Amino acid sequence: MSLLSIKKKDKAFSVYEYGDYLGFIYKSDLDKIGLDKSEADDIEVDDETIDKVKDIVKYHAFDKAVTYLKDFDRSAEDIKLKLRMKKYPDYAIEEAVKLLYEYNYLNDERFAESYIRAYMDQKSKSLILKELSMKHVKVSYPDELIDRVYAEEDMTEDKAIARLMRRFEGRDMTDEKVRRRAASLLIRHGFSFEQINNHLT
Repeated sequence: MSLLSIKKKDKAFSVYEYGDYLGFIYKSDLDKIGLDKSEADDIEVDDETIDKVKDIVKYHAFDKAVTYLKDFDRSAEDIKLKLRMKKYPDYAIEEAVKLLYEYNYLNDERFAESYIRAYMDQKSKSLILKELSMKHVKVSYPDELIDRVYAEEDMTEDKAIARLMRRFEGRDMTDEKVRRRAASLLIRHGFSFEQINNHLT
């Protein structure tokens, strides 16, 4: 048996097992489980009831995560961060993400391809791959993937640099201050000194 604490907060109820946060559920969830909130804040329940609470919290987290993926792909780390901000507990977040992968709502290769297409005209390949790695996006052959996407879109890093340099159209590129600002911009976008020199000389 376990001691379940239920605290009403706005339209939801925060649930704790011996002080450990299990997540939040709603009045309809309490009814499904067969818990009468009117009895007391602390209720003694069996392990099966605890499992039911956790399952409900997990599926609430899953449903919320799906809404974040309605318009475009996101990384698993993005989803986890958003769910944490909504006060879902870690166990529910991990289980929800696992379900997202199982149902193909999350797909690292698809996300990586989408991310590359979104930023290929303004960032270097190395910076894009670094950012994907920082997002913990797992792709079997990232170099091959990025080369394929660039080829499909007829994109090169030189074209990306040329696009960024449009910001300096009409500027005197012999002016040292203008050149430094241009170089600084290209460095922030991940391009090498060799590439930068090729475009500024």
